[in-house]
Amino acid sequence: MVRYFLITGVVLVSSCNTIAGLGDDMAHYGSALANYARQNGPASSGTSSPPVDSSGSAPAASATPTPLVTPTGPPTFVAGDRVTLIKPAILRDEPSLDGAIVGYGQPGDTYQVIAQQHDWVEIGADQKPLAWVFDTFVTVATAQD
Repeated sequence: MVRYFLITGVVLVSSCNTIAGLGDDMAHYGSALANYARQNGPASSGTSSPPVDSSGSAPAASATPTPLVTPTGPPTFVAGDRVTLIKPAILRDEPSLDGAIVGYGQPGDTYQVIAQQHDWVEIGADQKPLAWVFDTFVTVATAQD
């Protein structure tokens, strides 16, 4: 059973498209696997059956584990919003990791949102598109930005 969880975790984790997403998924699935191991004890290679409770009482209900990472939807940006890069980012010519690199952004760089497509935000200035950046790299700009 533990092998099933490990294989499932690897398959699901490998579908992430950013390193941050990979870390979030690894934390979630690692926590789920640790909770499973705590509830079911260590895996054994033998074929012995689990210990039998001879007291005749019903087994205690197990609490549902709480994930360490709360899943959230992607941030939503509106055309015209000002956004600031929160970490170094690769700027691409299309909303895809396959898009050609057109530049690099640094934390603190501020742009105008032109559009959003799934997890990608098209940024620019004066309503002129410049590039696409993954949405986890930007936040709505504050008044002082």
